[in-house]
Amino acid sequence: MTSFFVFCACAALFFFAVKTLAPESAKLGGVFAALVAGGAFVRAAGALISELRDFSFSYGTEYIRCITEVCGICIFAEICADICSECGNEPLAKTVCLYANAQVMLLLLPYLRQLLSSFSSFFSE
Repeated sequence: MTSFFVFCACAALFFFAVKTLAPESAKLGGVFAALVAGGAFVRAAGALISELRDFSFSYGTEYIRCITEVCGICIFAEICADICSECGNEPLAKTVCLYANAQVMLLLLPYLRQLLSSFSSFFSE
């Protein structure tokens, strides 16, 4: 795991330094580094899916659906916000993050309501 972060940081620093000498090569190298990092993400996502499948057998598919939806919202919102930031549109990037937070809260509210209901029935008896 640490090697992934070290690779990304070194690639970013290297291509930042190369950018002044050969901007086209730096962009191409950055794309290549992003593809390598994306491949590592796909491997990690495969392991995550396997773990979630094992978890679903133990605790049920309803919770797994919720967890995967929250993770998906977070990942896609982060990617979208980064694209907006790279294009120079910070207000739109912040709006994407705010929207994602609202969607996660809406998704989790039924579970929070159920949890609070079980707590209140526990203390009322």
